[in-house]
Amino acid sequence: MIGLMNQSDVMNAARGKKIKVMDSLWAFAVAFAFVGPFALPMFWRNPRFSRPTKIKVTIGLLVLTALLLWVGWASAKKTWHDIQQIQKTLNGIGSGEGLPNESP
Repeated sequence: MIGLMNQSDVMNAARGKKIKVMDSLWAFAVAFAFVGPFALPMFWRNPRFSRPTKIKVTIGLLVLTALLLWVGWASAKKTWHDIQQIQKTLNGIGSGEGLPNESP
């Protein structure tokens, strides 16, 4: 587990200081995975990070969120188009349009 700690965590552990769960980087990562950019206030209240770091992380996470939303939208749009094509094909078969001519 020590390999997952950053330098500040290691130094605090060596001094015997306990780190609040809300201030741990892992708590933020889990919160971001579940609620996305709504976890940013939790990150901003963490005193371990400087203001420029907070700004960079915020911009990065907002860009990542926008990218994931765009990919989700494009995927949903493509899926909807595919479903409509399948419905057209099935409707054509049901009405006899899609069947080959049966001549003796």
